[in-house]
Amino acid sequence: VFYLMTQQGRTVYFGNPTRQEQSLREHREILAALVDRDEERAVRLLEAHMSSADSYWQSLVARV
Repeated sequence: VFYLMTQQGRTVYFGNPTRQEQSLREHREILAALVDRDEERAVRLLEAHMSSADSYWQSLVARV
């Protein structure tokens, strides 16, 4: 249900190829830190990713 409810937002969010590539790169970096069991790096990367995503969403909302 959540997936269906958020489909429109994901379409807008990932409609920007640059942001899509950046998000994928960030996810891969987070995954690599988890695989390496590097908790500090994983937390740092996750926090940076969440901050970056929030900033991007805020910029989209500001345009409306």
